Amino acid sequence: MTSEKIILNVKKRDLLGKKSKQLRAQGLVLGNINIPGKDSIPVTAERLELKRVYDKAGESSLVYLVLEGSKSQIPVLIKEADFDPLQGEMFHVVFLKVSLKEAVEASIPLEFEGEFKVPGAALIKVKDTVDVSALPTDLPEHFTVNVEQLTEVGQTIFLSDIEIDESKIELILPEDTTKDEIALAIAQAERGEEPEEVTEETPEEEGGEEKKEETPAEEKTE
Repeated sequence: MTSEKIILNVKKRDLLGKKSKQLRAQGLVLGNINIPGKDSIPVTAERLELKRVYDKAGESSLVYLVLEGSKSQIPVLIKEADFDPLQGEMFHVVFLKVSLKEAVEASIPLEFEGEFKVPGAALIKVKDTVDVSALPTDLPEHFTVNVEQLTEVGQTIFLSDIEIDESKIELILPEDTTKDEIALAIAQAERGEEPEEVTEETPEEEGGEEKKEETPAEEKTE
């Protein structure tokens, strides 16, 4: 969970469908607030303000939405964020309203830190996120993986090697798998340079000119 309460101001959106495209030209991002068991609420958010919030919260930290004209705050997670592949700007977002008293599932990003200093090895990052279930207020921003734990070729950092408060956070693991079996990072031996291709030298290359085969002397006849 972030130490700072993240708040985002949004406005209800009346323009829907193709007409809503003109809102993007005004620097707004189209969105919806999904409320379990109810109709979603179409909204807009200022693009720069939403970017600031998304950079802090990602898709795993709690955000409080304030609808224009209302003083109440709606606790949400950013469920989906769509970006323009060319410009890289967000153009649509989906918020999911959550209950602060009910656990939710989320993918928590891994943050790799420390200097990797294993001679003859390359750092292989096996996973980018870890799936968990927790109260929205207990969801962490990220889990930290210190790669300085790796000191030899072939060593692995497992999920069990990182600090997680399992009194508040439940790990969601594949069936019949333990956290001791989930690899996060590996010190993998670097591939050696491939040997140069060796070609057999021809007689001309070995001695310059090819030696002529001597013909045996004629056999004596009796």
